[in-house]
Amino acid sequence: MRILLLNHYYWPDVSGNAQYGTQLAEDLAAAGMEVHAIASRGDYLGERQEPLPSEESRNGVSIHRIPVTNLGKKTPWQRIGDAMSFHLMAFLRALRLPKPDVIVAQTAPLLAVTPAAVLAMLRRSRLVIWCQDVWPDIAFALNLFRKKSFSGRIFRTISYASMRRADRVVAIGRCMHEYLVQRVRLRPERIVLQQNWGDSIHLAPVPREENGFRRRLGLAGKLVILYSGNMGWGHPFESIMEVARRLREDDRVRFLFIGGGQRRPFIENYLETHRLTNAVLLPYQPGEALAESLSAGDIHLISLDERLDGLIVPSKLYAALAVGRPVVFLGSAHNEVAYVLEECRCGVRIDPVDVDGLERTIREAVENPGRWDEMGRRGYEHFRPKYSRETGTASFVRILRSLDGR
Repeated sequence: MRILLLNHYYWPDVSGNAQYGTQLAEDLAAAGMEVHAIASRGDYLGERQEPLPSEESRNGVSIHRIPVTNLGKKTPWQRIGDAMSFHLMAFLRALRLPKPDVIVAQTAPLLAVTPAAVLAMLRRSRLVIWCQDVWPDIAFALNLFRKKSFSGRIFRTISYASMRRADRVVAIGRCMHEYLVQRVRLRPERIVLQQNWGDSIHLAPVPREENGFRRRLGLAGKLVILYSGNMGWGHPFESIMEVARRLREDDRVRFLFIGGGQRRPFIENYLETHRLTNAVLLPYQPGEALAESLSAGDIHLISLDERLDGLIVPSKLYAALAVGRPVVFLGSAHNEVAYVLEECRCGVRIDPVDVDGLERTIREAVENPGRWDEMGRRGYEHFRPKYSRETGTASFVRILRSLDGR
């Protein structure tokens, strides 16, 4: 069975979508499939000086990298332009590859999945859209575009039509599954619920006393509140930063921020303006350091704008479970993260604007760390059978083989 994966970013990129695409492709190859991946020669952060090789093979996957625009992510239009550039160039490159049995395309801003749908028709291939987020609805929800404008209606009509063309749409959360049925009007039998996963091959809990990353940052003996990952438009930080300011005199607590994105400058400016010395801000960490950096947090923070319920499911949750750490979710009760926390009893949910509630939660964790350690252990117990990489990619194998009649 020949699989073509269309993913803007791929190994060695550090972004979440790149890591998920790479892990899926390599595990499909390990399952005996012929896998081709088309990706950009650049990187998510736009910091790479030298472009990646145009052709490469790694862990059984044939990687084909294409030149695309690198407008950046400061504005929605820049991000849209880069995504469209990638998918149009990927479309042309795919025409020169062997005919795939199944095309797997990750969602990206606005019309980017449309070339994949056209490609599937031309090559008579099955199409699976891996819906990591729902566009253009995210842009509408965040008021980046007006839903009733002419361009907004065009974007929505074409994007929805592309998703309806797919043989399967993989939803990464129950809230997203519901949204695709009720709002996008996809046929339920074409939607498959498959949550994202944590990389159980490279991630595992690292005890505090053995954690060199934590030690080098001078965090020994502190309660570390960690936010690790994308700091994008949909992730509010106002409550988090206000609590960090309130706890500035409590030497028992430290805040650690790791990652990048559109909201990172807000965090930088807040720390500088209020001269906070109880917080550390770091860039994305390399893959080989993730087990230690993620285990450095005693509590993981996840935040999501409530307007994005059903449109985004933060994958930070599964990384926290993989290293056995509890989670505080600043978001709606109607999100996959909230569902998992309640089912596994591995964290708590707080309204995004409830500053007092977040402060009380952290102060309680300082006084009663054993309760939170137990939450982390429960999360790790659920992680292995439900949310590990092996479980997630094995489910994908079954989805793809079902389209081939096997």
